[in-house]
Formats: sequence, C-alpha cells, structure tokens
Amino acid sequence: MILGMSLITPTPRVIPMIFHRLKLSELVETWIKGVPYAALSALTIPGVFKLDPNNIYVGVVGFAFAVGASILKLSLYATVFIAILAIYGFYLLF
Repeated sequence: MILGMSLITPTPRVIPMIFHRLKLSELVETWIKGVPYAALSALTIPGVFKLDPNNIYVGVVGFAFAVGASILKLSLYATVFIAILAIYGFYLLF
C-alpha cells in the first residue's frame, strides 16, 4: 500500500511537467481554468445547506454575505469575518 501510494502521489506533479509544452485549444484551456472553481464549489455548497439542520437559511445568509464580500474583492480574512458576523446576526434576530 505504501509503495502504491508513493508512486501515485507525485503523478499530479509530474504530468504538468511532461505536457508543459503541449499547446491546447482555447476551449480546453478555458475548461481547465474552471476546474478549481468547480471543485471548490462542490466542496463548499453542500456544507452551506448542512450548517444548521433546523434552519437552512443560516448557511444561505452566511454564503450570500461571503459572496458579496468576495465580489467587493475584500481579503479572505474579511470575507470569512463578514460571513461569521452575518451568521451570528441571523441567530440573534431569529
């Protein structure tokens, strides 16, 4: 198992070095640039709706404030802090 894992782990690092000079079409490059955003969304969005099983709107409010802060291009710390304050405020109001 350790030998197999030691062979698989460097693969994502080696493949870009091998195909570095390969020219891809504009469509493929655009698609590849979107993969990190899709992966982040797939990891984040389910947690938004599972934050509080009794009240689904808690996560939605925090997510909306985080998206708003990121649209305003605030720092990561400010975005997280604003989302936390929004969730806390929502709990205080409801």
